Amino acid sequence: LHDDKVFLLSRGGYPFDDSAVFNKYFWTGIAVFAVLFGLIIRRRRDIVFFASSGYILFLFPSLQLFGRFIYNASIYDRYLSIALLSVCILFERGFASIFLKAKQLRFYAAAFLIAVMTIFFVITALYVPTFHSDIDSTRNSYEKFPDWPSGAFNYVSSLIEAGRLEEAWDITMREKTFASPSWVRSYFKGWIYFQQGKLEQAIQTLSYSSVFTVNEGYFPFPSIPLG
Repeated sequence: LHDDKVFLLSRGGYPFDDSAVFNKYFWTGIAVFAVLFGLIIRRRRDIVFFASSGYILFLFPSLQLFGRFIYNASIYDRYLSIALLSVCILFERGFASIFLKAKQLRFYAAAFLIAVMTIFFVITALYVPTFHSDIDSTRNSYEKFPDWPSGAFNYVSSLIEAGRLEEAWDITMREKTFASPSWVRSYFKGWIYFQQGKLEQAIQTLSYSSVFTVNEGYFPFPSIPLG
């Protein structure tokens, strides 16, 4: 607030192009959804077809056939539970069919099912420690997907929140994915300065970073410590 005028630190959320582009990608998406939806309604009592369609339908957006009309692909992971449930239905129907119609295969099917469940149990038990803390979880993503910008971003954020500033600074200065968008590296530097009590450097760096989030339409991360 200055001279009775309000200057916003930043605006907007994720980069999102909400313009309607009725191109070939949009019409392809509409056509596929219309066909699948019609078939599901027509064969709604066929649970195998329903499960197959559910798997395809909820993964279809991730193919990016929509082009710019629905660009924010990050929302699609919310629906993966539907696709996974569809796979489970198909798996269950397959085993149910074996137990009902192929009696000679029951023993082998049961043995296979027990083996699969045992393997999954062991894998899950070994993976649980990954979620012991925010640092463990984000480090796991960072190490498994080194080229994924969000992995490094979340890991450094968790390090700063935990007070491990030297580690956070080291990654911030050498992480290649922080080169773009242009506000990320300065955001982390400013946040670390703030945590170290270097307020003058923090304000200067975070202000610089905030300008870029405004211009590029990102969520106002730098505005939080700056405010």
